[in-house]
Amino acid sequence: MFAALQGSNSDGHDFVEAAADRKASVALVRRGKRASWQGPSSRLAIVEVDDVEKALWTLARHVRRGFKGPVVAITGSVGKTTTKEMARALLDRCLGKGCATQGNMNNLLGTPLTILGLKPGDAYLLTELGSNAPGEIARLAKLVRPNAAIVTAVAAAHLEGFGSIEGVLAEKRQLPLSVGSKGFTVFFGQDEMLAKDAASWPGKKLTFGYDAEDTLRITSECDTLIHAIGHFEYGYQRESVCLPGPGVFNLRNAAAAVLLAVHLGMRFNEAAFRVGRDWTPAKMRMEKRTARGVDFLVDAYNANPSSMIMAADSLVNAARNSGRRSIAVLGAMLELGAQSGDLHKKVGRQVCEAGTDIIITVGKQWECFKRKGTRKRPVLHADGHEDAAKLLRDLCRERDVVLLKGSRGSHMEVVFDLFTQEENG
Repeated sequence: MFAALQGSNSDGHDFVEAAADRKASVALVRRGKRASWQGPSSRLAIVEVDDVEKALWTLARHVRRGFKGPVVAITGSVGKTTTKEMARALLDRCLGKGCATQGNMNNLLGTPLTILGLKPGDAYLLTELGSNAPGEIARLAKLVRPNAAIVTAVAAAHLEGFGSIEGVLAEKRQLPLSVGSKGFTVFFGQDEMLAKDAASWPGKKLTFGYDAEDTLRITSECDTLIHAIGHFEYGYQRESVCLPGPGVFNLRNAAAAVLLAVHLGMRFNEAAFRVGRDWTPAKMRMEKRTARGVDFLVDAYNANPSSMIMAADSLVNAARNSGRRSIAVLGAMLELGAQSGDLHKKVGRQVCEAGTDIIITVGKQWECFKRKGTRKRPVLHADGHEDAAKLLRDLCRERDVVLLKGSRGSHMEVVFDLFTQEENG
């Protein structure tokens, strides 16, 4: 089926004939728009509705009502996509192939499309729920109707829409509130806001974290340029975990995925072993690249204050453990609203305190931090990607480790491309 959606830059009704050429058998169109293409096609059926997007939601609700397998939803300010991919790898192994959110299709349009992707024989439905405005998680959770949930963390993200971290909590808590009394929610035990709010959630509460009281405990962590290594404890069982690539913060995501899988029937020792072998890190998420003898960690898919600090910590630890210098190139963190300046300043200071050898900030959002500076570490400022690449060419030594981190809109991967072009030129 081809759904003719009206966008800000294009109109799907202009492509009905093209959809027929690509073997669509039915087109879902808005009533009164039939004149937008060259007449009705005899090659596909036309279904007219008042609102195409609402019709997709109606279809998704119908499909969801007919699905009887486990339904899992994941949200949080950091780590939700990685956690989803780890959970998918484990659930495929213990339950069989299922249906999961693809890419960043985690919004008001992507979620119904995910549900419509369910096929006969799918063993589970796994959805990632994103939001940048109040009320979206509640709508999505009502559509998905999960019987298991993961909330990775509450942090300062999308503050333009939510106003404050309390606003973020008010949005994220709508997911665990939607889980029935027979279901369960997995969340980070050291997130004080979530831990306090959990008393009001229905169903069973399961925590992962670093305390003896947590359901699954992370008892050790170590970052290298090749692996993030740690140990998990569950009850009286203890297992080592080895994840591909650096970033010990991913051990939290792995802990959430393992805890979910265990409560859906997988053995703990198998889940802990498989999570590092069946999961493959996505591009631009602590992705290791090398140019001119310098190792880059490209973590340019997204950023907020919490993820920025965690990435810097992993950079410093991975570099130190291999006897190398650490260089952090920090792009803008977007959608932080009125708190943007203060949060950039706070993050800059914490990255310095983490022990980063050299810091390069990129973009006007760092102006406040640039003016204040720091005595602990050299801090340089670049107006854009080209300036940052030039600074790196001047500063880098062979075997240095460079972190490129910023929000998706900051396009920090371009710095690596420019650095490499100079090498090839």
